[in-house]
Amino acid sequence: MIDAIKLDGLGPYFVRDPRSKLPVSVDWSAWLAREATTISSSTWTAEAGLTTSAPTQLAGVAQVFVEGGVAGSSYVLRNTITCANGAIESRSIRVVTRDR
Repeated sequence: MIDAIKLDGLGPYFVRDPRSKLPVSVDWSAWLAREATTISSSTWTAEAGLTTSAPTQLAGVAQVFVEGGVAGSSYVLRNTITCANGAIESRSIRVVTRDR
């Protein structure tokens, strides 16, 4: 389990150990309800050094497992969804790696 998402002047981030493999999710449900649509597809991209696996999406929540990285470094992880109504939206979060 990851610690709670934190927020600083650069935006949202979470801290993880570089040896962990943990799920990360984006809850799109409120945004999808406002747009009156659903997710057709969800893709994840990560900066070099991080590895993503087992992406899923269910009931407006997109999830992926994240592993790797070097302690003391930060990376950007991005989730992009394509919706049934043709809209495409994206969110990113920083992944900060620290030995724990």
